[in-house]
Amino acid sequence: MPVVASLAPPVPDPLVGVPVVVGSTPVVASVVLELVGLSVLSFFSGPHPPSVTVSAAIHRFIPPLYPNPAQRVANHRRLRYAPPMTIAGFTRDELLHEALVSPCDGRSVCADTQVYQRPGWFQLLTPSFCHGGFNEVAFARLDDADVESVIDATIAQYDAHGLRFRWTITPDCRPLDLAERLARRGFRSERVVVMAAAIAELQIPEADGIVIERVGPHNVEVHADVAGRGWGMDPAPLLAFQRGVLADPTDDRSHFFLASRDGVPIGIGNYKALPRSAFLIGAVVLDDHRSRGAYRSLLAARVRHAADRGLALVTTHARATTSAPILERLGFFRIAELPVFFNR
Repeated sequence: MPVVASLAPPVPDPLVGVPVVVGSTPVVASVVLELVGLSVLSFFSGPHPPSVTVSAAIHRFIPPLYPNPAQRVANHRRLRYAPPMTIAGFTRDELLHEALVSPCDGRSVCADTQVYQRPGWFQLLTPSFCHGGFNEVAFARLDDADVESVIDATIAQYDAHGLRFRWTITPDCRPLDLAERLARRGFRSERVVVMAAAIAELQIPEADGIVIERVGPHNVEVHADVAGRGWGMDPAPLLAFQRGVLADPTDDRSHFFLASRDGVPIGIGNYKALPRSAFLIGAVVLDDHRSRGAYRSLLAARVRHAADRGLALVTTHARATTSAPILERLGFFRIAELPVFFNR
């Protein structure tokens, strides 16, 4: 039986504690992006304070560093935002909630995922995913006296399993020079852009000759193979995860798509149908077939499917140097940016 983690009292050493092996853990999964959500909600530009509903839940885990919303906004002016006041009728608070909190409600994780959580720390470790996914430090608030030893211990923990992992730096992470400390250790950094669009306003040109099909038990192996090649990872753990999702009769929210040209699979794209919006995840096109419309066709198919379900808003987290510029040209708005560090 999988064990659902519960909140525990603060632990002096962020790496001390019993790992919790989970299957599907709605409570735990929602916490990880609630932590990230607090950071973004606390520094968006504009006159409106953070969502009381979201912040109240998050503050159970992290004490507010800037109780006054004006202080929070002033502290984080360095981040760029250019969305209109509303998108598809969603306010900025609601957009951030849909992009950062809602995607984790009911999120599935792998059978061997270990969740480490306590105030000031949230971490996932999944031995079966050596080169991608489900391995991350999503939030870290550390004392200056402990930060170096904690970084050392965290790196050693993932290295012991030979895992690639990411470390997300949100503005509420501490110490303030945590990003610089990771960079000095040789971590590679990227910027992730949180984006949103009104589905009714999108006009996405589709490419001739691209066939998009839904993924089910009959073609999930092909989908996993393309994803593995596109991301440079072993498709076996991904296939096991996807088979579990497809076999779950209660999951009507996870949707996988496969793109082909002349009968040859060339790309994949997925999305989560949330109660109020669609969340795009996991799109990749094989190198030899890029810049020929497959990405746009996968995007159009997912947006169309979401519209048929009655959803009006679509959100995603996009790499700043690759998919974000494409999505922006197609009508998406930048809502927030976050730096992410990778150990390899």
